[in-house]
Amino acid sequence: MAEKKEVAECFKKTYITPQGEASYPHLVEPQTKYNEDGLYDVTMYFDEQSGGRLIETLSEAYNKACEEAKAKYEEQKPQYKKDNPKIDFEQFYREEVDDNGFSTGRIFVKFKKKAKIKTKDGKILQTKVAVFDRYNQPMPDDVAKKASSGSIMKCAFKVCPYFVPAGAKAGISLQLDAVQIIEAKEWTGKKSAADYGFQSFEDEDGAAFAEQAGTNSEADF
Repeated sequence: MAEKKEVAECFKKTYITPQGEASYPHLVEPQTKYNEDGLYDVTMYFDEQSGGRLIETLSEAYNKACEEAKAKYEEQKPQYKKDNPKIDFEQFYREEVDDNGFSTGRIFVKFKKKAKIKTKDGKILQTKVAVFDRYNQPMPDDVAKKASSGSIMKCAFKVCPYFVPAGAKAGISLQLDAVQIIEAKEWTGKKSAADYGFQSFEDEDGAAFAEQAGTNSEADF
């Protein structure tokens, strides 16, 4: 029997993100667009400082995953390595850019979890994402599923290394376990003034006005 490989500590522990802004969360009802068995997922945006802390925290796990991928790559047959001359090490985060292609300073990271897991004996297990409110109390499903893009939350997750022989891709995936919703934003189907880029302010007499974000916009008139 083959010797069981020891799992590195960085792949056993649970991590918690800084608070960030959620985009298209599926926390209660899994989406099936990319996985017919269902997938819980959320893309989180972090500012420059919080994002930097997250990247630094996960650097050990990422580097470890890359080392393990190199070892597996070297075990491949010569013909395989000829077809894939190098490993594509995929970053677990992306930088946000504006409409002109300039960095905003924010990064975004995707967290996901399979809604169904098949065990070794063939059983299918249904999974869930634990959702808590800002006071650490469990959030009812009917309330949690209303949290939409723009909600402020934290994610608890585990890191899983991967190496895909086809195409020689390697990196880490972030497996979602739970979220804490600090400030929920419910989708209403309508955009607010802020969503359009307007900023409110008051003049010296206290009258409220709206100022469009960006003083050099060609849309100003």
